[in-house]
Amino acid sequence: REYLKHPETNPVDFINDFKLQLYTKEIYIFSPKGELKVLPVGATALDFAYHIHIGVGDSCIGAKVNNKLVPISHVLLSGDQVEIITSKKQKPSEGWLSIATTPRAQAKIKNSLREDKKKIAEDGKEILERKLKSLKLPLSPENMQVLVNFYKSPSPLDLCFNIANQHIDLAKIKTLQVTGNLLEIPKVEKKFVEYQEYVVDKSKIDKNAELIIFGESASQFPYEFAKCC
Repeated sequence: REYLKHPETNPVDFINDFKLQLYTKEIYIFSPKGELKVLPVGATALDFAYHIHIGVGDSCIGAKVNNKLVPISHVLLSGDQVEIITSKKQKPSEGWLSIATTPRAQAKIKNSLREDKKKIAEDGKEILERKLKSLKLPLSPENMQVLVNFYKSPSPLDLCFNIANQHIDLAKIKTLQVTGNLLEIPKVEKKFVEYQEYVVDKSKIDKNAELIIFGESASQFPYEFAKCC
C-alpha cells in the first residue's frame, strides 16, 4: 500500500527495507490521548511522527516522551507516551534518513525530499532558460541532454538543482559549439607527437660504460645512471 502511494520509490530498496521488518519485534506506544500505536523495536520519535501523519513527520522538531523533551532521534521503548512537537518552519533533510528506521517513515522522507528538490530545480531551470535566451538558444530536450552530458550530471533534475544552488558555472556554456539552435560538445583533437631518432656517436662512448641487454637479440645499448638516482 505504501509503494502504491509513492510509485517513484525504488522497488528494490523498498522490498529490502520491508523484509527487515518482517520478523522484527514490536513495541507499543501511546499518544497523549491514550491511543495505542504499534511500531517495530528501535523506532524513533521521528518514526512515530510519520506513523501519525506525513504532515506531522515533515514538521517534527522534537517530542515529549513521558513528559520529558527529547530529540527526534530518541529511541522509543514499549509503554512510552509520546507527544510530537512540530514547527511550520521545519522541513525534512537528508540526515533524517539515518534517524528513521521504519520503511514507512523513510519512504515519506524520500518523497518529501524529492518534492523539495523539484521545487528548487524549477528555479534552476528558469536561470538556465534566461542564460540560453541571452545566447539566442532554446532550452530544447536536445540542448538539455547536451548540457547534462557536458556538466556530467546524473539527470536534468540534478543539473537544474545544482544550478539553483550555484554549484555549476553557466559561463562555460560559451565553450560549446552552436549549430543552428543546437548545442554541441566540441570534439577534442588528438595531438600527435613527433619523435626524432637519436643517433649515438660511438666515438664519444666511454668504453668502460656498463651495458644493458634488451630482448632475445641481446642488442647492447650504452647507458649511465643519472646523478640523481
